[in-house]
Amino acid sequence: MVPRKGLEPSHLSALAPKTSVSTNSTTAAMSLIIRKTGLKCYSNDMELTKKYTPSWDLLGKSVQLIRSHPYSILWLVLIPSVLSGIGEYLSPNSITANTDLWFANHSAAASQIGIWAVSLGVLWTLLVLPATVVLGARAVRGDGDDPQSYMRQGLHYFWRVYGLGILIGILVILGLIVFIVPGLILLRRYLLAPYYLVTEDIGIRDAMRRSADQTADQRKSIWGLIGVMFVISISASVISSIPALGLILGPLVSVSYFFAGPFRQLEVSDGSPLPTGTFTPKPKKS
Repeated sequence: MVPRKGLEPSHLSALAPKTSVSTNSTTAAMSLIIRKTGLKCYSNDMELTKKYTPSWDLLGKSVQLIRSHPYSILWLVLIPSVLSGIGEYLSPNSITANTDLWFANHSAAASQIGIWAVSLGVLWTLLVLPATVVLGARAVRGDGDDPQSYMRQGLHYFWRVYGLGILIGILVILGLIVFIVPGLILLRRYLLAPYYLVTEDIGIRDAMRRSADQTADQRKSIWGLIGVMFVISISASVISSIPALGLILGPLVSVSYFFAGPFRQLEVSDGSPLPTGTFTPKPKKS
């Protein structure tokens, strides 16, 4: 019987099983499994939960984009808001509480102006609402300052935008009535749905599904967005209560965060945070 020679290291390495799966494909498969099962993976080479732009930092980027789209913001957002504010300021209750001598002597005329201003502001808002969604979704992707173009595009999405808004509103209100928390969760899930509807030209249910799916692992980013929206909304309301001056300053504060939602949707959709510093939209594909 002939004794077997020991296997040297070179021979052992030759006998080792060879894999035909590349590192990239393995990582991709792991990412898919983790995303589907909800498991979390902590690795130096792979971070599944991306860190997007802090919600407060989106304020500066939003103001920057507002400056480059002044006419669209003016006609689609500010004018209807200011008209509604003027109407409320000239309402009978406000006039009764106003100590200005002119208002005391012309309360009837001022009330009529206020009613017309509120009516016009509400009607204007209803007509341009779909266009404002288009403005937000398109401007962060490089479209220019063209309010007429946004109005035309808004007509294409008119009924879908309103249908989506009504459905989300009903769900959120019912959730708030039941236990409050479910309503807040639904708001977080569907906050970006209008922008998915416009950017991908899809239906109401698909837009809600896309928003829920793509923000599922970005809850902190969406909650932060909602939190800053709440703070700015309260600040705008307080400033709007300043006599006369608040009619202008209030809407300006309110509109300052207008592009924050579209920016967040752009980040989540692209899977990457916005560049730091001055924001420059990516060139549009021809």
